[in-house]
Formats: sequence, structure tokens, C-alpha cells
Amino acid sequence: RENLKFIVGRIRAASSVKHLIWGRITPVVDEWHNLPNRKLWRRQLDVDCYNQIADTVMSAEGVEINDIAAPIHEMGVRNGLLIDGVHLNPAAASVLGAMVAKRVAAARSSLTHG
Repeated sequence: RENLKFIVGRIRAASSVKHLIWGRITPVVDEWHNLPNRKLWRRQLDVDCYNQIADTVMSAEGVEINDIAAPIHEMGVRNGLLIDGVHLNPAAASVLGAMVAKRVAAARSSLTHG
């Protein structure tokens, strides 16, 4: 929570920043990713907790939230991730890329026309 507030404050301190968009953390397939030989584990429970805290912080800070996790859940998490259980496969990356581009374009348009 405090790190997110700090990050938002640092970004806002940059005079060139006019609009912030937060992208939620995408899902994880625990049993695919958390193998005994891995040094860094990610768990869906942690992702959910982080997103919940980030939603609260970003809402309080007036930061736009882009739920890039939603399309992955809609297509089925196992259908959207590579075998490592974390990274997006090409189909999911295409969907999220288009989603992010649309949100950025809308934000840019609102800055130039608003």
C-alpha cells in the first residue's frame, strides 16, 4: 500500500505526466509456475490481494484502473498463459495489447480535446 502511494506520488511529481493508468496484475496458474526448482514463486492468492490493495489505493488517488486481468479470466486463465503459468501467450498478449492501446488512446484524446 505504502509503496503504491509512493510510486504514484513520484510519478505525479514529474511535470510531464498528465494522466495515470494503472494496469491490474494478470493471473497466475500456481501449479504450472510454482515448481520446486524455481527461486521466485507467484501465487494467485497474492495476485488477488495485491490487486485489491492496488484498486483501493488507485481509486483513492484518482488513478484510472485498467483491468487487464479480466480478459484473461474471461478466456480462461489456462487458455491465456504460457506453460510457465505467468506469461501471456500470443493470443492473450494480442487481446491485452489492444485493450491497453485503446485506453491510452482514449486518455490522450481526452487530454488534447478535454
